[in-house]
Amino acid sequence: MLINVRLYLWGDKLDPQRITEILGVTPSESRAKGETSIISTGKVVTAKIGFWCFSTRDAGLKSFELAEHIELLRSQFGASWTKIVSLPDVQDACVDIFIAIGEEEQEDTTCYFEMSPKNVSDLQQVGLRVQVTVSYPGTTGKIHEEP
Repeated sequence: MLINVRLYLWGDKLDPQRITEILGVTPSESRAKGETSIISTGKVVTAKIGFWCFSTRDAGLKSFELAEHIELLRSQFGASWTKIVSLPDVQDACVDIFIAIGEEEQEDTTCYFEMSPKNVSDLQQVGLRVQVTVSYPGTTGKIHEEP
């Protein structure tokens, strides 16, 4: 199993460097609109919108406890946490809770993920939508270390 919690920020005019300076946090990934990058297939793609992302796994957390990921996310931003919703040129933002279930866990019928009242309060305080993404392999697929 793999758990990763990411903060995503998007905006047509979003300036990743400016966001980094305001938040005082280094992103896991970021791109300005029009910036090119090479994806895993070797294809060159151009960003259609500005993008800034912080990932708890990229910050080194490999825990299977969802609460620890929420706590790390919250602690990284300090006083900037409540300012995220009002950052300049951010048109959309969310916290994505990503959970990947490996083949070895598929025989178990139930997985539990717990958030403390403080975790819920921290997420409510930032004022962003929370998205939960659950991934599991088909009969022949495997979960890779990094999705």
